[in-house]
Amino acid sequence: MIYLIIGIALLMALAFFIMWKKKLVVSEYTVKAPMDMDLIILSDLHSMDFGEGQRELLDIVDSIPFDAILLPGDIFDDKVDDKKGYEFIEGIKKYKCYYILGNNEIISGKAELHMNKLASMGITVLDDGKAIIKADENDVEIWGFRDRHPWRMKDYAAHVARTLASDTDSHDYRIVLSHKPLTKDEFKDINADLIIAGHAHGGQWRLPPINNGVFAPNQGIFPKYAGGVYETNGRCEVVSRGLARGLKLVPRLNNPPEIVLLHLRK
Repeated sequence: MIYLIIGIALLMALAFFIMWKKKLVVSEYTVKAPMDMDLIILSDLHSMDFGEGQRELLDIVDSIPFDAILLPGDIFDDKVDDKKGYEFIEGIKKYKCYYILGNNEIISGKAELHMNKLASMGITVLDDGKAIIKADENDVEIWGFRDRHPWRMKDYAAHVARTLASDTDSHDYRIVLSHKPLTKDEFKDINADLIIAGHAHGGQWRLPPINNGVFAPNQGIFPKYAGGVYETNGRCEVVSRGLARGLKLVPRLNNPPEIVLLHLRK
């Protein structure tokens, strides 16, 4: 019996190390839009270490042609030192970058500090506001909303919907950065073409055929929105699995840290 227990334990340990994939991957998605545009989504770094000067991560970013970087929150953590997060920002500040706060940045008590410092570094910080960029002669709005109450997602979605509805400026395409994913029922009535989110960390354990993972914060067991593209009523939501690869509360299995390359195409 003891040998059986040891054997099972060894097999479980072997499976763990096989499935604990730490190497960065680039996931590419294509979404229909009125213009051609390429966006990189970098979410949930949590100030994790990707080598000296964050070169392991930055070298991949630098090798990809794109128009802008979207940062949907939790670049910094509430417990991990901020150094690696700022090394990362230092490496990407030469690009057009759009950032919102995530829940961990708010929990840390450093939300205003991070926003002010990133703005001073040339990062566009969106705090319930928008920026406008041109793409193929189209006006593209990028809205960003700070994370709010950890559980009241319906209230948050209603706030986003009201804010967007009150904006009467014309636009050709509207992108919304929301740290936490919105459900299809929540984003189907939001006046936006594309939602970009993170937070779910890919559902932590991605065990075939459970493509959305086993658990995600705010969604619980077997989340529906943990990584990939989700569509309803002609509107899309892209959820990044994020970059945090360290042993947070729950290790990631079969779920490597992810850079998302999103192609918007006519």
